[in-house]
Amino acid sequence: TKGQPMPTNSEGPLASASADPLSDLWRKLSRPAAYSRHLPTLELGAYDAEDALAHDACFHASDSALDDEDVRSLGLALTKAAPASLKSIHLGGNALRGGSLAALLAALPAAPALETLWLADNELDGAAMAAFAMCTGNGGGGGALKHLSLQRNRVGDDGAASLAAALAGGALPALELLYLGENEVGDAGATALAEALREGACPKLRRLGLQANRLGDGALEALAAALRAGAMKGGEFLYVGGNPFTPAGEARDALCESLRGGPLQCHFGWPPPKTKSFLITPPDRYARAW
Repeated sequence: TKGQPMPTNSEGPLASASADPLSDLWRKLSRPAAYSRHLPTLELGAYDAEDALAHDACFHASDSALDDEDVRSLGLALTKAAPASLKSIHLGGNALRGGSLAALLAALPAAPALETLWLADNELDGAAMAAFAMCTGNGGGGGALKHLSLQRNRVGDDGAASLAAALAGGALPALELLYLGENEVGDAGATALAEALREGACPKLRRLGLQANRLGDGALEALAAALRAGAMKGGEFLYVGGNPFTPAGEARDALCESLRGGPLQCHFGWPPPKTKSFLITPPDRYARAW
């Protein structure tokens, strides 16, 4: 009507959904109760993502088509909820990038019990790892983190070096599992990680995944030197299969020799190393089971 003001983006029927990004995020991740497509008589319960973040031990939002704004909103939600019981966040397969990741990582101090951060199958590159280093170093968040999954990203040598610098500076002191497979990491990045471990970073590290990267003989020599110096002393597995090092070369032999006398096993290819429980189980137990 003439003389009346037009609605703006923050009022009336033209209000944008993005005016409340948290509401947008919860709508995207929540679901109502519904019957299973596969078992029509089975009713699946409703899922309230906002309540799950605030009260559950695990927050799962992998393969949810989250965009940068969603991830920034998740960081804001973490800060507001300060979830004391949250132990794991799964954000795999969401095409996350550096800018949005920084907003999420900056909120990690609000989740002091967080032990697992699953970021596999995203678009995290060297810049993202620089943001990661900035947010977790110098007393930042992630002090309780035990499991960091970064496989199948685009970390590269620069990203691995940034991560190594943060670890060498005391970031993630409780880390036990670090997975960096399929990330285009070469000798420079792997050597930086090895040197950080050699200097005492991640003293509780049990598993390090570097498979299907670009590791050559130089990387294996650096890893061998780190292990000889006491890195991963109580470790379980080191994964280096699927890399272009010399198959029967001196560097591979040196890495094998550095494992002698300790519990750490190295996975150079298939089949993978057997677990300790498998190795100490009497063979006749499996015969009886079959």
